[in-house]
Amino acid sequence: IERITGDVMDVHRQDAAVIAQAAGALRNLALNSDDNKKRIVAAGGIARLVQALDDHAHSSSVQDNASWALMVLAWSQRSLRRQMLDAGVVKTVQKILADETVVEETKERVRTLLSKLEAV
Repeated sequence: IERITGDVMDVHRQDAAVIAQAAGALRNLALNSDDNKKRIVAAGGIARLVQALDDHAHSSSVQDNASWALMVLAWSQRSLRRQMLDAGVVKTVQKILADETVVEETKERVRTLLSKLEAV
């Protein structure tokens, strides 16, 4: 997890294919493990995922995997939702929703994420 959020997502920040794979890996690691969720957060994963959404606004695979990973984290704990707000996820999500090139499935996912964050 630490290598994904650090080395991979930092060194390859501009490579959408690599970032999409990294975000997908974080999503999968978080799905059924509270310990992995904690490790992702401790390793700066929330900020990295938000940055990925922002950096790759026109990559549907990055948008899909990063928003799904954030959604998995948002469902786990209120404190993680607060961290997402602090990382600027709302502003990024609003940009995604306003972008006509983003596919509807991704927009629906970020709407769900946004509604979960509004409950904080």
